Amino acid sequence: MPRLLLAAVLAAGTSCAPAREGVGPCRALSWRLVEVEAPGGKQLVLEAYDPGPPAIEIRFLGGDPAVGEPAEAEIRLPGSVGVHVVEVVPTRPEVRVLGPAVLQIRDEGPVRVRFTSDVAGKGGVKVLVKE
Repeated sequence: MPRLLLAAVLAAGTSCAPAREGVGPCRALSWRLVEVEAPGGKQLVLEAYDPGPPAIEIRFLGGDPAVGEPAEAEIRLPGSVGVHVVEVVPTRPEVRVLGPAVLQIRDEGPVRVRFTSDVAGKGGVKVLVKE
C-alpha cells in the first residue's frame, strides 16, 4: 500500500492542468490531500488545487505628497497563505523606490513601501508578485 501511495503522489506531481483552446502550454497544478466521505468511512484522496495568482491590494497612506517628498503605500495579498515575494517597480523614470524594492509578504501581509518622484504627475509604482 505505501508503494501505491508513493506512486500516486509521484504521478500526481508530474501532471498539469488540461489545455484550453487558445491557451498556451499547460501549467503545473498543486495537489492537496483531503479527507472525503466514501462507502465504508472516510478516506484520504489527492485533489487538484489551483489557487490562481494572488490578488494585490495597494492602499496609499497619507495625502498627496509634494514633488520630492516621500509617499507611502501598504501592500496586501487578500486571501493568500504562505510567503510571497513581491517586487515594487517604478512606473516612470522619475520615480524612485526608497528602501528595498523586493519584499516578502507572509500570508495576507501587509508590508509598506515608500517612494518619491522628482516631477509632478500621475504615476508611481506597480507591484509584481514573483512566483
